[in-house]
Amino acid sequence: MPVVAGLGLLFAASARPAEVGRPPVPSMQFKGKLGRKVTYDTGPHRNVGGCFPIRVVWLLSSGAEVSELDFGGNESLVEQARKLEGRDVVVRGWISRNGTIHVRSLSADEPQWELVPARFDLGKLIGLDVGKAAEVARAHGHSLRVTMRDGVAQLITMDYRWNRVSVAIENGKVVRASIG
Repeated sequence: MPVVAGLGLLFAASARPAEVGRPPVPSMQFKGKLGRKVTYDTGPHRNVGGCFPIRVVWLLSSGAEVSELDFGGNESLVEQARKLEGRDVVVRGWISRNGTIHVRSLSADEPQWELVPARFDLGKLIGLDVGKAAEVARAHGHSLRVTMRDGVAQLITMDYRWNRVSVAIENGKVVRASIG
């Protein structure tokens, strides 16, 4: 899906039900930090006995942009928002002309794993015996596995792990090292 500037806007395939005489509005995905503020509802005819009623406004912010959220009276969405307040979230819904996001669903924005480069110079392992190389790797938060021993490939899994050092050894000494 293409990402559009601002609130991390992503277009999806679904649409909200069409209103009479209007085409359906595409469902969109927004990413940002969920927050709320308390304001006074100062609209016309809101002043009751000299007091303005308090209004809780839910907001989604991304950089300098802030959009108001409308949960449409859905108490389960409001309860979910209370649990996720202050966190990065993904909001799915549609946006009205005034910029209000009409929320259909709300979830935590789970961090994506990124490949992390080695935290230490793998060259330091070259020439060390396997036991000492394993100690050095552990000291830097990595595990160690032998992928080749004296020119013979070892049985290994094909998964990539950013916190694992794979080594080839000859005569008990490390001759090659890589992350994975």
